[in-house]
Amino acid sequence: MMYSQKVEQTINGETKLIPYLEAFEIVDGSIELKEGVSKEWGAGGKKFKMMKNRIHAVSNDLNGAFSKFDYAEADRYFLFKQLFFLRRWFTRMFMNRFQVSLADPHGSMMPKNWRPRYDIGRNDVTMGFYMEALKFMLEALQTGGKAFAYMSPEQKAAFKRIFMDVALMVMFSLIISLVFGFDVDDPDKYEKLRQKSGPIPIFGVADSDNPFNASGWLANNTMVTMMGIRQEQMQWVPIPGYGLESYMEWLELQPLAMRNTVNNFVKTTGRLIGALSGDEKAEYVRAVGPYAWQQEGAPKFINYLAKIAGLSGSQVDPVKAAKDFVAIQNLKGY
Repeated sequence: MMYSQKVEQTINGETKLIPYLEAFEIVDGSIELKEGVSKEWGAGGKKFKMMKNRIHAVSNDLNGAFSKFDYAEADRYFLFKQLFFLRRWFTRMFMNRFQVSLADPHGSMMPKNWRPRYDIGRNDVTMGFYMEALKFMLEALQTGGKAFAYMSPEQKAAFKRIFMDVALMVMFSLIISLVFGFDVDDPDKYEKLRQKSGPIPIFGVADSDNPFNASGWLANNTMVTMMGIRQEQMQWVPIPGYGLESYMEWLELQPLAMRNTVNNFVKTTGRLIGALSGDEKAEYVRAVGPYAWQQEGAPKFINYLAKIAGLSGSQVDPVKAAKDFVAIQNLKGY
């Protein structure tokens, strides 16, 4: 954005356009505007502030809005805060894809009435790129494909962004499969990961069959990270097998705090009562993680209590993280 924004520089009566990034120089250890550039582009200037706001708005669209200044108005309400706990990225990223305005608030919601919305941060009007592409495709069908000859820059950009979303999903899938050799349908997939490295030997963690190997451990963690990034890309695509299931989860109106922390408290209490009453189901019949309290014969309530403190085992054993990740995706129907 700093390269694409051009500013005027006038020296000895000659004016030329230069990238905004090149409008500054270092003088005595401080950044200053170059000679011939309007002070409006300098720190505190009107155009400087507008550019700063525009960069900030685009960053929010790409990564989500996390600062209090950028919270949604609904964040004033308790219910919204609970539902969007650890999900503050969602609002701006969702709007970046799906925001649209009706030309007539009392008219029909047909695509012909869709218009861009005003974005105060960008000081411009914009439409979600999914909606932009959908609107154009419907127009193309109505015109028998003739609309393709008259695509606007915004429409072309929308399709490029959608292509990039799909390309990233494909790229991460290929890296996970070809570079790391992970195949979800392989019955020995987790054993192959363990052969690369066992867990970090801390907090009493040890795996005699698969000793810790730093390079293998980092490789496994990198693969798990890529699996998460790929899933984040997939969850925006509103079709079955990709992001539709994620959107359906939002309709359940179940806060993350309730689903994780509170559930672990409930399970801890239940397993503790079971252990005190001599219930055999209150102990593990097989190892479920790298920690001592996750091994065969260990009381289950200790493990759930440890999860409340964040000690699930995934931090020291990326194989467990991969196994849990795949299990969750299978449960959701991906």
